[in-house]
Amino acid sequence: MAASSERNSIRDTAELEDLLSEPTEAVIQALGTLQGDIVVLGVGGKMGPTLARMAKRASELSGTSRRVTGVSRFSSAKLRQHLETWGIATLSCDLLDRE
Repeated sequence: MAASSERNSIRDTAELEDLLSEPTEAVIQALGTLQGDIVVLGVGGKMGPTLARMAKRASELSGTSRRVTGVSRFSSAKLRQHLETWGIATLSCDLLDRE
């Protein structure tokens, strides 16, 4: 992929998501030092999918094997499918519902 300074435009939503979820070297190093899995609460929100995907990508690039799980009510089945396609496990629940 060309450096962002060389770009004139972004072709589509998929390319934008790729760019936004690309981890920096500092993120890769940080996640490489952590142990355990990652849970992203509210993954269905504005920043959730990008954050979860970045965590997954950084973990893989650091050589760390971990599970990244996104938790949401998932009003959109399409979003849930995208997350799972990216290797992110999903859990559907409403954290405000005590039952």
